[in-house]
Amino acid sequence: PTSYIAMHFAVTADDGLTPEVVAARAGREAKSVAALRANQARVTTLADFAEWLYTTHLCYAAGRQGEIGDFAEMKADPALKSY
Repeated sequence: PTSYIAMHFAVTADDGLTPEVVAARAGREAKSVAALRANQARVTTLADFAEWLYTTHLCYAAGRQGEIGDFAEMKADPALKSY
């Protein structure tokens, strides 16, 4: 399919971040890019996107709200704590 969306990422300085946090963020971002590429291959229509958004994406899938919990991961993950 023809792509009508272009994504560009801006780099920001790592000022104030420890090497551990920078490495954790890089690892998390690599996983996110891999997930994005997998979704890009599978979600090719607006209908596919709506289905993915409301059944898979944790923030929007009503059936998955129980998985959110108390955000324990955000409290423990060095990358998530740094945002």
